[in-house]
Amino acid sequence: MRVDSRVLIALFPMLIILGKVVRWTVMRGTLINYSKGWGLVEPIMQGDWNWQFFGLEEVTEGNIGQGDNVITFFKALWTTIWMKLPATFEEFEIFITVTFGILFVLVLLGMRRRLPLVEAVCICLACGVMSVYCLCLSKEPFQMVFFLLMYAVLHSDLIPERQKLYWGYGVVLLSACCFRTYYTLILVFAIACQWYLGRMRRRARPRRQLGSAPMRWTSIAQLYLLAVVVYFAMMAVFSVANGQLYDRFQDTLLYASEASGSSNTYIENALSINEDNPNILSVTAEYALVILRLLFPVELVGNGPKYWPYIIYQLCMTVFLLRGLRNCRTNTRAQNAALIIFLGYVFASAAFEVDFGSWVRHCAVTTPVVLVLSGICPTAHSRATEGERLVEQASQAEMLTVG
Repeated sequence: MRVDSRVLIALFPMLIILGKVVRWTVMRGTLINYSKGWGLVEPIMQGDWNWQFFGLEEVTEGNIGQGDNVITFFKALWTTIWMKLPATFEEFEIFITVTFGILFVLVLLGMRRRLPLVEAVCICLACGVMSVYCLCLSKEPFQMVFFLLMYAVLHSDLIPERQKLYWGYGVVLLSACCFRTYYTLILVFAIACQWYLGRMRRRARPRRQLGSAPMRWTSIAQLYLLAVVVYFAMMAVFSVANGQLYDRFQDTLLYASEASGSSNTYIENALSINEDNPNILSVTAEYALVILRLLFPVELVGNGPKYWPYIIYQLCMTVFLLRGLRNCRTNTRAQNAALIIFLGYVFASAAFEVDFGSWVRHCAVTTPVVLVLSGICPTAHSRATEGERLVEQASQAEMLTVG
């Protein structure tokens, strides 16, 4: 069964409203009452303009940055596009929802005309999750700007296909300088993934008959192990060269329960680790498990039905990721660029995520990139490639008929 993408676009306002109802009723206790957005209203309206670019010094000191830039970002919107109209927490959320809702509709307009039912359901879940977690007075709208910019790079017909990955790297670097310094880790993991996937494609070239074969599950497992090795090597270097940065990585990964004790979705340590004197191997083993737990958050099933839609949503994103990996030999360059960047994002996030709830928020803002990765929002080049493939199939069928 297939669904017309225009139906999804027509349903988008209702999905956003439904998400807001959930946010302000079912999830009110955690998302509204304890929201940091309440404290942003006054600085946005009365605070000074302050913008900071984070450099190597902030990275080496483990300073994650963001604070003032988020306020300045909203202040710019408040004084220009919004004409200083919102004055309360609730009003800011309405303006943010409308503004970024319109931007996301522009993304959805790039979808294929007909979508399988499963993909349509995943898009509906993504819209709902964004409405609940991201379209509000928080850091997520600022974070979303970079992924919308990345979508524009990947989807643009003006940028050559071979250059899109490197333009994407540029957007990641910009986000690290303006938003979160640890986003430099995305580049580290993405470059490792780029090397591995390039190696797999080169190995397939001599066997042209296997060039379009899906990537084997063992190869995907090797990519996962590569990320773990990269993390181990990084921690080993930090332990010798920069103890402060090593401690930050270690503490963030191991002390999640202390960092978010008021949450019932924090990521507790799966292994019994001596927290007084942890070693690099045990920290790396915990990191390896966190990756799998973020991609397959089935342990949240026991937290109640209100978490089940988010579990299904995350499993959808994981399916898109695995499908993109399996098809990496037949993907367009834009799809593989989106795949590499999203892989880098997942592996980097696993080093810092302390809570499943925050991971859902952070993963939701990547939706525009995932839509390119999955082929739901194809580029002009991919549409041309698909047309050539259909023409070739028709030609082969005609030759067989004549024969």
